[in-house]
Amino acid sequence: MTLPSFSCSDGLAAVLTLKGAAKFPASLNLTKYEKVTGHRVKYSHHPDGLAHFSQKKKVRSEIRRKACPLNLQVGHLFTIQLQGVHAFNPPRLSDTAHPIIITIEGEIRTLKIVCFRTQLSKIQTNLVGEREGRPIFMRTREGSLRPGVAIAPPQESPFGDSMLFLIPEEVTPSAEDQEPFLMFLGGFDYYKAALDLSQDTSFLGLLYPCSDFNKLRSMIGTIDLPSFSG
Repeated sequence: MTLPSFSCSDGLAAVLTLKGAAKFPASLNLTKYEKVTGHRVKYSHHPDGLAHFSQKKKVRSEIRRKACPLNLQVGHLFTIQLQGVHAFNPPRLSDTAHPIIITIEGEIRTLKIVCFRTQLSKIQTNLVGEREGRPIFMRTREGSLRPGVAIAPPQESPFGDSMLFLIPEEVTPSAEDQEPFLMFLGGFDYYKAALDLSQDTSFLGLLYPCSDFNKLRSMIGTIDLPSFSG
């Protein structure tokens, strides 16, 4: 999955760890795997569970972890949170993918998009007729009914029985200054382990922009390849 549209390319990529038995609200600890990047990286989650950030010929894919394999993965797959829609560029002319249009009433300040993954064969529905581009509702594991957009691959593909369900919602701005940012969280453990608050659980995190970029690059290093390092 690529994140090409945010105006700033100076970011921070890390493996994050939430300590077991933590009292909430809890702070996240950065592990030794924390680097800056001067590129808009892409996120990959492979069938065997390997999750990492990369960008061909620009970035080393060393921010990685063994997440839940896709044949076991169900539920929360990733979260994107963004602030300042004006800081995102419009679709590029070279983009060939069919656009996914999410409509939210009113002025959007801070938006969170949560992606759930499930098996089509396990979905119970009473929907009939053409639904392309129209919102549907899904009841989550917690029991809440959430509106969103469903995406599924061709049935003949290796994961043809899988469906992604994107749930957008406006959230409270993260700070009073409301500066634009883009945050991504993914690469989670198997859901039973991730929800077991007595155990440590880790995942990948990505944040744009990165303040004090040059200072951090000298302190913690970068995943950018030398010829492309700013």
